[in-house]
Amino acid sequence: DLFSSQEHIVSLLRVKNNKEKQQVESKFQSHFSMTQITQDFPKNLKKEIKLFFILIVLLSLALLTLFFGKQSLFVMLPAAGGMGIILVVHVLLNQKLSFISFVSMIMLLGLTLDYGIFCTSHLRWKESMTKAFGSIGLSASTSIAGFAPLAFCEHPVLRDLGLTLSSGLIGALLICFFIFPHLEDSKNA
Repeated sequence: DLFSSQEHIVSLLRVKNNKEKQQVESKFQSHFSMTQITQDFPKNLKKEIKLFFILIVLLSLALLTLFFGKQSLFVMLPAAGGMGIILVVHVLLNQKLSFISFVSMIMLLGLTLDYGIFCTSHLRWKESMTKAFGSIGLSASTSIAGFAPLAFCEHPVLRDLGLTLSSGLIGALLICFFIFPHLEDSKNA
């Protein structure tokens, strides 16, 4: 495996036939061609991103539980809603979740956990949710304004980044504005 901790030789030589390929392989037993690298690299990255996504969610949840206890799941609502919207948008547009989609979801988690922290803190301290909405709305709007134009780029990486982050931020914002007020009402009842 090229992406192990062992040292490897990367062959930048373009072989023209099987004879040249055999010569390179006999001289450098642990070499990797550029073709192998370009085929293996995305697979390895996707595998690592999925693993680290799970670890990041678990670590975030553990940290949030230290402060919020059982309410830590409330903090995760905007991120979960944002990721749900991402999945819906990708299905509606008939797009697969790419490596960039997974990286964007990690970024979304970092951005939207703050929204959940603000909303849950206001619930916890029995403050009106409307106090939090101005800051959350402005923060989300500036982030959406920064990422949404990328959804119209021709390059697929930039387009996927823009589409994923802007739709996820909109989903998180909708959760804050429409779900948390109901939680506030149920706490006050």
